[in-house]
Amino acid sequence: MPAALPLSLPTQAPNQPTNRHSDHPSDHPCDDPFSPPPAELTAGGRNFLRMKEQYGIFEARELDAVLDKHPSGAQALVEGLIPRGSVNILVGDSGIGKSPLAYQLGLAVAAGKPFLDMPTEQGNVLLVDFENSLTDVRWIMDQQRKHLRLEECPHAFQVWPMHLQEKK
Repeated sequence: MPAALPLSLPTQAPNQPTNRHSDHPSDHPCDDPFSPPPAELTAGGRNFLRMKEQYGIFEARELDAVLDKHPSGAQALVEGLIPRGSVNILVGDSGIGKSPLAYQLGLAVAAGKPFLDMPTEQGNVLLVDFENSLTDVRWIMDQQRKHLRLEECPHAFQVWPMHLQEKK
């Protein structure tokens, strides 16, 4: 069994006023994840808080302070479908059109063109393809490029054909 981290965060007193977003006390020392750690933390506790900051790990009660400092807005790569910064996977039965759909989506985002009539925000795309041969990849890309009326594939669109990786 792993050793427990010696963390001694101060506790909150009952019946304290709450902040505007939730029912936890607004003056709790950990409510603002951007403030320095309290002096009474152990060395392990300070190390834990450093790791939380480094990796962007938050407790539920800390999210309000994070949202105040970094509002998420409604930024999406594809409006109503794919949030910016997300990682996505497409799964389905063989032969139903996953590859053409994924390539069209990737090319549309890389070019900043609408995808299925949904607005996109231009962004970098890495499409990891586990199935298609390079000949098929070239053909699918060319067909989707034509469908989107692109003269060439955008440089922001990259394909990583995983089946070409050496087996170790």
